[in-house]
Amino acid sequence: MTDISVGQVVEFLENGRFILGACLEKKSGRYHLLTNSGKETNLTLNRFIHISPLKLSTQSKNAIIKDLQHINLTRDSLKKTIDLKELWDILKDEKEVFQPREIAELLYPEEYTPDHEAALIRAVMDEQFYFKFKDNIIFVQTPETISKLFEKREQEQREMRKFEKGLLWIKKLFNEKISFELDLNDPELKEFIEDLKDYCINGEESSQQTRQIKNFLKNTQLPYGINPLSLLIKSGVWDEDINIEILKQGAPGEFSKPVLTEANEISGGFFLYENIRRDLTALQAVTVDGPETLDHDDAISFVKNNGHWELGIHITDFAHKIHEKGEFFKSAINRATSIYMPDRVVTMIPEILCHKEWSLIAGKDKEALSFVAKINDNGDILETEIFPSVINIKKRLNYNDLDEMIKNDKEIGLLYNFCLKFQDVRIKKGALPLPIPELNIKVTNGMPEIFLSPITPARFLIAECMVFANNIGAAFLRDNALPAIYRSQPEPRERIIRGNTYDVKLNYQQRRHISRGIMDTEPAYHSGLGLNAYTTLTSPLRRALDLIMQKQLSYFFHTGKPLFNKDDLAKYLLLLQDGLLTASQITQARNRYWILKFFTRMINIPLNAWFLENIQNKALVVLDDYLITVELPRQGDMKLMFGDPMKVIIKRSIPRENILKADWPRE
Repeated sequence: MTDISVGQVVEFLENGRFILGACLEKKSGRYHLLTNSGKETNLTLNRFIHISPLKLSTQSKNAIIKDLQHINLTRDSLKKTIDLKELWDILKDEKEVFQPREIAELLYPEEYTPDHEAALIRAVMDEQFYFKFKDNIIFVQTPETISKLFEKREQEQREMRKFEKGLLWIKKLFNEKISFELDLNDPELKEFIEDLKDYCINGEESSQQTRQIKNFLKNTQLPYGINPLSLLIKSGVWDEDINIEILKQGAPGEFSKPVLTEANEISGGFFLYENIRRDLTALQAVTVDGPETLDHDDAISFVKNNGHWELGIHITDFAHKIHEKGEFFKSAINRATSIYMPDRVVTMIPEILCHKEWSLIAGKDKEALSFVAKINDNGDILETEIFPSVINIKKRLNYNDLDEMIKNDKEIGLLYNFCLKFQDVRIKKGALPLPIPELNIKVTNGMPEIFLSPITPARFLIAECMVFANNIGAAFLRDNALPAIYRSQPEPRERIIRGNTYDVKLNYQQRRHISRGIMDTEPAYHSGLGLNAYTTLTSPLRRALDLIMQKQLSYFFHTGKPLFNKDDLAKYLLLLQDGLLTASQITQARNRYWILKFFTRMINIPLNAWFLENIQNKALVVLDDYLITVELPRQGDMKLMFGDPMKVIIKRSIPRENILKADWPRE
């Protein structure tokens, strides 16, 4: 571009519009212009997209404006006559760049004027597909570039239609009188709804397209408190109690087709390793679980034999049927555990196996891995043994049944006393039992109830038997140099109690100071249990660690060699840790949701509580009936001691926002 003299006509862009101007003067490197709209402005040379050799008289501003308006109309009219697709077909094989005048003279060989050139520039800049205008040069686009540009435009138009349909959908949700009908199967409306879901699940980490939802809703007049989640619930796309956390964590729900296919293939094969299985079907083995339990993976037996007692813990034995290279095993390792929520269970392995084929169902012969201890009348352990077996469950008991047997059956009462002695031995080695009632959440038709279940003698007995079996298994793995994954726990960050106490407040306080458990391929001391070697083998239907360890033992009993080496287990360990973390986050979030939904019915009702500790300007207290902590504002110089009883009220409970606000009752 050359310098511009007074009166010369120029063209520039302003907010996407083509503006014409006539130069009135040049000052300090800027040109003072009068535009076709009658405004005056100052611009630098690089702002101009076209400079015409035409000069207008500057004697009258009105005349300048009128001339500029006429030129503008002329150029717009000429622009409409230009077929850029046809022009591209002519020029695409000539060369890659042209001066605007070259093309204009080709289009208008006899009538060419600067207005034709400017009209061409306008057409190219408006359309931006076949040609590109930059630095006063017109570039011929390649077919590949044109295709991508058309795809981009189609996507932009699709996005526009999607949001238009989304807006209509929202308006109809809040105005039943709107008569127009929407096709909920319309692909663009479905995509809008999927974007809403994605935003609810992933928030700011959503895709770029989904993040547009945030700006769209911000600019849409919605009733107070309405957000993407409430839109999906109000529309019925999602249920009111939709489990967002399980969607956020990407936890698998349904099993893949390869996993289900393999499950069907391995469901048979009864009595593998038959030559080394002992027939224990005559034993009076029983399962003890909650009334709603469907996956029965452990059973116990207790008999007098040759002057000593034999305690048997029998675990369903199926791991040897699963190939460690198959999709079934990979799926179980990735899931790591079954996820138990108040309203749903996500099983680690398909239900047809964990609830039926491999569950210890009463009256049916089942393969088992038996952990048997010989015990004298004083409760001293004489020897222990692990071996593959076949058992037949004689009864399915619940915890209430077993509690009655502990009171009324001398043999079961003796077993309970033995378990007390087992625990006492561990306590002397530093164990911290910390018996605390368990918070239970029961959901019926979307309405939660929460209550505490005490640690009854039956629950204690079964838990102690499982600890006993897992300890036997860990010691066997260690002593036979079989690679294993062990569980351990460092000493508590602070020891408040020693030994065993049933003081719930002290146990609750101590639990807040225990250290996080560790899984590793080397055995180490477990401070909570008071054991030098510990793993888990007693729940292979619902824990992948137990499944891995059972495979290791089963293979050893059959071949005399380990199946997995330490490197194999280290790889599994990483996957297990990821899966267990995901499961923990899902479980905690879901339990918290239902707890807070329960408390929406408890607003302003005085509740019994006790003081735990001060945190900055808050008093942390524990609700007596639920063992749930809430924060209260500290009141002046109030002196509170640990365990002091008090009354509190719930002021607000918002489950979806994880908000639980408590306060002192009004006097």
